[in-house]
Amino acid sequence: MSPTRPDTAGMTVAPEDELHRAFVRLFRRLKRMSTMGGLDPALAAVLHELGCTGPIRVSVLAEAMRLDQSTVSRHVSALEQARLVERLDDPDDRRAALLSMTPAGRRRLATILEERRAIFRAATADWSDADRARLAGLLDRMVRALDSVDRPTTTHHEIVEHS
Repeated sequence: MSPTRPDTAGMTVAPEDELHRAFVRLFRRLKRMSTMGGLDPALAAVLHELGCTGPIRVSVLAEAMRLDQSTVSRHVSALEQARLVERLDDPDDRRAALLSMTPAGRRRLATILEERRAIFRAATADWSDADRARLAGLLDRMVRALDSVDRPTTTHHEIVEHS
């Protein structure tokens, strides 16, 4: 990335602004390209996290996803209604339940993951394996860096209100 420079409107553009713009463009493009297996992206994210963790309590799932438990509970309810997720008795605590994917949930997640693979395969078809590995490494480095940074105290809603 280049050092701070003016953009077309004469505003100062820092390297982190360019990085933010690149990520926004990337995520918007991916959202337009992916059907998410017919699921809302938030539901697909919960299903994916369950696929990575296996049976898990709602509270632990919310913590892992860095979301409010009530938000995750609503998503889980929608996934239960779609018969993609079910609650199982927690063998360690009879008062608690574990969330688990149903066979239909596993099939839906497999469809979503294959669609994502196909998108990335097509987008990087003319890239070398080294370029793909370098990008994956940089993105992983970014995730680790973001994990080490405290979450901002300002909410998305507050930012939009003051824009």
